[in-house]
Amino acid sequence: MSMKFKGGSPKNARIKIDYSGVKPNVTFSYPDKKHQTSGTMFYCIFAFFMIITYTYRFFYMDAILSSYQTLMVVLGFPLIATCLVYYPFKKQWANVYPNFFAAFAHNKKYRKFLPKDVQKNKYYYVEIPLFKNILLDYKATKDFSKHLEFFEIREHKFKYKKWTEIKREIRKKLTKKQKKRKKMRELNDMLWYAKFYFTKKPKDGQLEVLFK
Repeated sequence: MSMKFKGGSPKNARIKIDYSGVKPNVTFSYPDKKHQTSGTMFYCIFAFFMIITYTYRFFYMDAILSSYQTLMVVLGFPLIATCLVYYPFKKQWANVYPNFFAAFAHNKKYRKFLPKDVQKNKYYYVEIPLFKNILLDYKATKDFSKHLEFFEIREHKFKYKKWTEIKREIRKKLTKKQKKRKKMRELNDMLWYAKFYFTKKPKDGQLEVLFK
């Protein structure tokens, strides 16, 4: 099976797909949406217009404008063009961001699961124990598809803490802004795992996973 789903946010999300019904039921949730880091297409669009500007400058403008004037046109046009293209369509670009970075992600990993790889705890399952949640595509065949009950991506449950910050907290009371920054630094939204759960142990077929 090959399916695509969109969460409508450039933040890393938990995903659960329940295959027990007639149609897959997809839900998205977030570790802490208020404090999570957020990706943006702004800088990619800006870089695109910078390339166009530098190309135009190289062929046409050097003979006409001074160095200062040229610099202003390099800086001015890409910034204005980026703002006009990005901000009116910010929500649409938020949907583009995950697909864009997944498509151009380097060092993608591949894993093929066979019946011998299936483990059992409360459920039969296979697992990608650690990845960055930039990309995860999978294809299940035969029993791996037939017995797949649900799939989930979740963050590892821990917080980043620095000893210097702990001592600082002890010494003085933090402001509201400092507390917000502290929560953003402590939150783990970078290290994730994915699990595939089955109603029965697959006896044939395979599960192929591409992830980053």
